[in-house]
Amino acid sequence: MPLGSDNWFRLGTESNFVYYRKQEMYDLPFETLGLDLSMFMAAAAQFGGPLALIRHPRKFVTGGVDMSPKLRIFTSSGERLAEIPWEKRGIVDIGWSDEENAVVVLEDGSCILYNLHGELLHTVSVTLGEDDRVVDCKFWPSGLVMMTDSLKFYAVTNYSEHRVLSLPDPMLMARPHCMAVISPAYTL
Repeated sequence: MPLGSDNWFRLGTESNFVYYRKQEMYDLPFETLGLDLSMFMAAAAQFGGPLALIRHPRKFVTGGVDMSPKLRIFTSSGERLAEIPWEKRGIVDIGWSDEENAVVVLEDGSCILYNLHGELLHTVSVTLGEDDRVVDCKFWPSGLVMMTDSLKFYAVTNYSEHRVLSLPDPMLMARPHCMAVISPAYTL
């Protein structure tokens, strides 16, 4: 007979610890929908919000599964909210705004926002140099930072006001291996 504390785990050191437990609330239906998540770019909104999936542009797909390019939006329990046919090329990443709008960033510097129902809200465009393209981006709740292949950085500081900043040149000689953004709410 299992004890009531069998699924609780200790986290921390001897002097500073907490107990936690992990409970499975429901099974996600992606396998039954024929979606292999390893073939997708995925983004989860904060606080257990919705999920956005789009087929990864650099992964080759075989088989009879419907892998046509679509931006798919699901609830956190896996219920489909929207499915948007996708015709644009050059996806860099997807993320979420603090207003739970899906954000798709393209190589040309476009940030396309969709609501939970898949309706296009607006596009924020960053003007890049000629022959320049976005190669990486990191999101925070009300904006993002993008890095170009010429190692320039741009910040979209507010999606709804279309505020874009060109950040100071960090004088990098090579592309960094990783990048992290501290939300402006936590800086001076």
